Amino acid sequence: MKDIFLNGISWLNIVPCGTSEWYFGRRYDAGDLDEAKQIYEDRHVYPGCRLVFVHYPDGRVLEPLQPRINTWYSEPIHTGGILFFLVADFEKNTLAVMSFDPGKQDLREETVLTLPDDCVNLMLHGETLTLSRPTDTGLELLWPDVRHVPTGERESFFFRRDEKLYFMHWVEDPDYRVDIVVRDTDGNIVENMPGDIMIMPDGQLWHLS
Repeated sequence: MKDIFLNGISWLNIVPCGTSEWYFGRRYDAGDLDEAKQIYEDRHVYPGCRLVFVHYPDGRVLEPLQPRINTWYSEPIHTGGILFFLVADFEKNTLAVMSFDPGKQDLREETVLTLPDDCVNLMLHGETLTLSRPTDTGLELLWPDVRHVPTGERESFFFRRDEKLYFMHWVEDPDYRVDIVVRDTDGNIVENMPGDIMIMPDGQLWHLS
């Protein structure tokens, strides 16, 4: 048995968006950004959280940022061999997109935005790195583009590749199924595909139908 010391973190998930090497663990007092922001606004303090990366199979542990009061770290994604995650600083009212190269142990700040008032379901997506949040009428892109993308009902944003946005569309007629709707950044439908898509560790897209 291999002992992995994580100083109180007792569960790991694989980093999504195409890797079989990197796992992550988090320790936090609120799950998503909106909840953490609400804690800060109610109490004027947020205790912070931790984000660790664990390499498979050797079990090497990396923690690029230490916990800080009034600072929240998101779950990471993996794109092009780099780990990306969000850092919200509630005192400064900022939201930073961070990149971490685990091979070089190089941590960089890709951009810093003003923390939005509405952070419900705000997430970072690959493969083309995109910060977005859903709205009542579609998808709002916050970075690197700033635009509103109209969508249909029951569509959930999955990932972006260049100028194509991939949405999972679920239907019940009467059986439940998931389809893929591909839209351009103006919201126009480019393609409809039955089934689902998986992002494989080497970046391949596998269409399962």
